[in-house]
Amino acid sequence: MIDAYTATTNGVVPTPTTSLVTGYDFFRDGAGEVQSNLDLGIGHGGDALLADNLFNVPAPGAWTGAQMKTAVTGSRHDLIFMGGHFTANTAIAADFQTTMSSTDVANSTANLQNSIVFSAGCHSGYNLLDVDQLNPVSQPLDWAQAFSRKGRRSSAVPASSTATTSWSSTASGSTPSSPTSCASGAGRCRSATR
Repeated sequence: MIDAYTATTNGVVPTPTTSLVTGYDFFRDGAGEVQSNLDLGIGHGGDALLADNLFNVPAPGAWTGAQMKTAVTGSRHDLIFMGGHFTANTAIAADFQTTMSSTDVANSTANLQNSIVFSAGCHSGYNLLDVDQLNPVSQPLDWAQAFSRKGRRSSAVPASSTATTSWSSTASGSTPSSPTSCASGAGRCRSATR
């Protein structure tokens, strides 16, 4: 992560031009709002996996863990919002039967350097201490570690927060531009650091 940050000019990453939004269940409405804001910010429609299902009831043809893995790791996205149910190292797909794991991200060839990934999913930002692993129940790689290994910062938004205003806060408490003003404003986005 430090190498990715120092490779920028004064901590500024290029203006985002691509986005991915996933959402289903009670995350669907929020994911739609995030998608609208990101589309406005990047100036065109981004990629999305959205399913209109009822609470804990899969919709016919709901997207799968394999589709989520392809969407997240198959091509580069500058901005990624993942709205769904998580454990510390597994994301449950909209079909409620398949998953994507943090090791899928870490083992992929995806270039996520300086991508901004944020989520309203419970446990998406939960850090597992290696000493607290429950073998064979939990794998030792949480989401923050997996995305960090891909060369970028991961930020989880508490489910009760508004994702579009919370993702960019830094450890010092300052707040860079929102996704929309970041992409359409001065043409640059400030890279958040810890």
